[in-house]
Amino acid sequence: LTPPFYPLFTSHLSQVYRAFEPGLHTITWSSLNIDAYIAKVHRALDRFETSISNINTLIAEKIDNILDNELMNSSCLLFSIDYIRSKLWTPTEFLQNMHVHLNEQSILIGDKLHQIQQTFQEVEDMLKLNTRGQKSRSSTSSTRRGKTATPAVTNEAMMEFIRYYYDKMNFCIQKIIERTLTTYIDLVSITETKYLIDQTKLIRFLFEGQDNDEQLNVDTQRIRIGCTMQYAIPEIIIDPPLSSCQKCICDVASAIIGCEKQIS
Repeated sequence: LTPPFYPLFTSHLSQVYRAFEPGLHTITWSSLNIDAYIAKVHRALDRFETSISNINTLIAEKIDNILDNELMNSSCLLFSIDYIRSKLWTPTEFLQNMHVHLNEQSILIGDKLHQIQQTFQEVEDMLKLNTRGQKSRSSTSSTRRGKTATPAVTNEAMMEFIRYYYDKMNFCIQKIIERTLTTYIDLVSITETKYLIDQTKLIRFLFEGQDNDEQLNVDTQRIRIGCTMQYAIPEIIIDPPLSSCQKCICDVASAIIGCEKQIS
């Protein structure tokens, strides 16, 4: 057992210590009730081992599995890469659809975190932290979907346990935001060399016509925002302006960062 789990089993350990106590003070190997004492110790150890096994299974399946295998997975993003690369967007359309898409993904991730918070109640019930035998109501606040609120759990051991996982959940949220933003930047960025090559091909295509041996390939691996270009040499009119496209891209990046509040 390691923190924050050890304090959860204090009462269970006390029962094991009490089972051993007669052998440390009153019972000897020649005592008539030695067999009953040994059986009692074995029962206490079996109960303790079963409790640890059940709690570990519950935490592994309903908490650690979600955090470590789902949310910390490199594929867990706030948007679908295939979705945002699926078409040629107008700036307004891209911004509106990304807001909706980010909101939907944030809700899905938030629901997973809420499942973890609900598991705190199951852990508390399984441990039977309420010594009076009544069902503890202390986890009512522990399952609130608040990022910084401290759960109103009366038992300090349970509070430490919940704080540990709140910190881990917040770390997961930060990594998801960071991972999503990094992926988004990669999808909207191009190298200078690639940009110059594309521009050269575009100019040749517009003013010289397309070479039969060369095709103007569209890079579908990046986010594509469409503009209309009107040529009245020497003037070139781009509609919508590139500044609008840039603002749209920046607004989506800001929306990704803002998803932290929605998730938590």
